[in-house]
Amino acid sequence: MLIQVITASRHAWYSLDSHSNLGSSIMNEKKLSFPGMQVVRCGSRTSSRVRSLPATLLTALIFTISLLACAAAQATSAGHIEVNDRSFDIADDSGILIDDDSVTLQQMHERIGDGGGWRSDSVVLSPDSTLTSGSVSQIRFENNLKGPITATAPLSVLGQPFSVNGNTVLKGFTDVAQLTVGQFLEVSGFVDTDSSLIASRAARDDTSPNPWRITGFLTQFNGTSSTATIGGPPGQPISFVGVAPTGCGTGAAIGSYVTALATPIVSFTPGQVIDTVTQLACRSIVPVAAIDDHDSFEGLIQSVADPTNFTIADIAVTVKPGTLFKYGSADDLDAGVRVEVEGTFTSPTTLDARRIKFILPSIRFRAPAASADVVPGVSITILGNTVLDSLHDRDEDGIMASGLTDTTQVEVRANLDLAGDLRATRVRSRGNPSDKDYNLQAPAATIARPNLTALGLTVDTSTSSFQDDNHVAITADQFFAAMSVGTLFEIEEAHLDALNNRLFGGVVSLSDDGTAATLLAQTIGPASARVGGTVSTIALDLVFKSGFE
Repeated sequence: MLIQVITASRHAWYSLDSHSNLGSSIMNEKKLSFPGMQVVRCGSRTSSRVRSLPATLLTALIFTISLLACAAAQATSAGHIEVNDRSFDIADDSGILIDDDSVTLQQMHERIGDGGGWRSDSVVLSPDSTLTSGSVSQIRFENNLKGPITATAPLSVLGQPFSVNGNTVLKGFTDVAQLTVGQFLEVSGFVDTDSSLIASRAARDDTSPNPWRITGFLTQFNGTSSTATIGGPPGQPISFVGVAPTGCGTGAAIGSYVTALATPIVSFTPGQVIDTVTQLACRSIVPVAAIDDHDSFEGLIQSVADPTNFTIADIAVTVKPGTLFKYGSADDLDAGVRVEVEGTFTSPTTLDARRIKFILPSIRFRAPAASADVVPGVSITILGNTVLDSLHDRDEDGIMASGLTDTTQVEVRANLDLAGDLRATRVRSRGNPSDKDYNLQAPAATIARPNLTALGLTVDTSTSSFQDDNHVAITADQFFAAMSVGTLFEIEEAHLDALNNRLFGGVVSLSDDGTAATLLAQTIGPASARVGGTVSTIALDLVFKSGFE
């Protein structure tokens, strides 16, 4: 092993005699003190001044203490970070960025605490083959918005609307009803095609954040007058006179995804032009990847061409025959749905998916709905369940916006959040009402063969046929062997016993890959990977530094 001994007159690197068998652990330059000398803990440096040192009592003591310090330093990380269902060590020399500002681990701890809800992007070194462990060398935390609330219906910061749900981490308030125009918020989340956000974290900031921060798509841009609008309508108008947009390739244009920073404006009013812009930068929604990178990232689906091809964060994703699904299936892929995608990049903008996880369980209903079941702009009640309207639902037939005039067969797709609320992602008319085309997809609450319960309904499978998640026929034994509480399943073309809230008959199927959809080992793990998504928690052991600093 190499250590560096420093005395008042000289310093040199020494090696222990080979027969001492104390190994060759390496440490980074942390110092141990002894009377009259220092021992610098093992480093990666080498030197031509390597000398054989007799195993005297003093040198043995030095070596032993150095070795113990080496082992302790190597065995102890600074803590760990959990992103969705993945957990990684945080290296003590990790590079940390918060809103593009470099900070130390201590400053990160003071700034974001346990990190819950922050949108993050991490570089993981030597991940295991399931991309669930490894050591994080870089972490970037980012707010989409920082500034004053400009509207409460919908809730907006600097002209950019956002939604909260039962999974959103709230800081400084407990209910959005407590918020008023003019209060300051920072919002971290995932962007939809209209610049609206699903907030993963929203924090009230009474200190008036500086600078303000606006992230979204340009809906108006005039390079000659140096004016633009971010998001919309109405969006946030800005003036960037004297500020050259950066990172925009051939130039910023309508549709560019940008971040603008601005000096706060005293007595700012909603809709006022922000003319204090100090920076305007084009950026990618997720970091640019290279061919053969194996990464994971989270976001809202932008568009779906068919069940095997969709786009998210401007990346074209291909669903392969072996792609695994969790909390949903290929049938649930839809614009505005929030998913985590893991796979291998075949080009900087194309990816073959290995696993797709719906962040919230995918719920589906199909049943007759009457005009009284819809409260326009608020909710629809279907099969006894109230589904809330949201900023992100696709309401092509205007049912959520305008209601129904006649009883209609309606299909509702929704997410189920941690608070137990259902929020619509898509609502469609399916024609005339039918008494033999009831559908339900939901997680099983209880299982007592042949019955299951879900969302307040009993599903009686005694006269049903069964399919797996690929719509291949299976037996009842195979179906129930794959089921457990929380497993997503679907019943289609069923009948309703309204008196007993019971669905029966039809086809009952598995709706995801079940336990197989847990993080699956690859044949060869990548040397490094990017993992982007919502932080569940950060736990730091800051004490580990105190003995050396």
